[in-house]
Amino acid sequence: MEKEYSLISYFSEKEIQEIYDYLVEYSIRVYEETLSEYNISHWKSKYKHALKLKTESLNRVHLSILPTNMIESYLTSKQVKYKSNLLANKTVTEECTNLALIAFKNGISANASQLKKASYIFDFVTQTIQYARDYQKYCLNVPQLGRFEFDFHGTMPINHTADIYQMIIQNQGTSDEICNLISFLGSIIGLQIKPKQVLKNGKPYTVNILKIGKKSTLIDATKAIKGKGKKGSTFLVSSKKLHIEFKEDDPEEDKTIDISCQGKDKQSDIKQVIENLEMIRPKRENVNPTVTMLEKKI
Repeated sequence: MEKEYSLISYFSEKEIQEIYDYLVEYSIRVYEETLSEYNISHWKSKYKHALKLKTESLNRVHLSILPTNMIESYLTSKQVKYKSNLLANKTVTEECTNLALIAFKNGISANASQLKKASYIFDFVTQTIQYARDYQKYCLNVPQLGRFEFDFHGTMPINHTADIYQMIIQNQGTSDEICNLISFLGSIIGLQIKPKQVLKNGKPYTVNILKIGKKSTLIDATKAIKGKGKKGSTFLVSSKKLHIEFKEDDPEEDKTIDISCQGKDKQSDIKQVIENLEMIRPKRENVNPTVTMLEKKI
């Protein structure tokens, strides 16, 4: 009999939204009480984003009457609970990740061409990974200085400090993490495909770069995952097609190309691999753990 795996969540959807409400209010306080005097545009834009988020929820408006130390204590208690939940899932996540990597590696021949391997990785990642929208929205894009970190896939907590390949089981990541995962999966099947820091609309952004002789071609799996481009416009394309720029004095500048290959928009045949992966994925369960002492005090 095959072993059954389960991941557990200590959180409800209502509690998760409450955490984000508190986090938005806390980030506003951090800016107003600490960062506003520095007059840095980076923090200003994050502050404006937090203010916009606050207007989207009446709960966030009501939090304005709470003292900062109470808001901070609440978030601290939830962070303890969050980390405890991640620890409870650590063994299952690691074991299932190892099984998933075997399924991935067995899904393509070691003798496959570079382009076929790249296509296989692209399809695998874009069909199994989601973009960490809430993490970007509530943690990275607000001025809370990284004090607190929360991200959930449904109600399941996500560990952004775990080894990158655990994303296969966690199912979620940022643009940087998606590109690092692609690079790692390339190393598993003998394909050198690196993450590449570029500029998009003047802001740092990450894609993958694949060397083809003296030229290079780019892959933007994040764009595809977000639903902002099909495979034909995000896979094996030039910087011009992706509307990105290389950083100043980058040796790769103006050397990227579009690779026109038959059936580029067609997905590689990984249906069986995805089915095998679904069989490996642990079940997800919500539990009601004992409330921590910090939570009782809030």
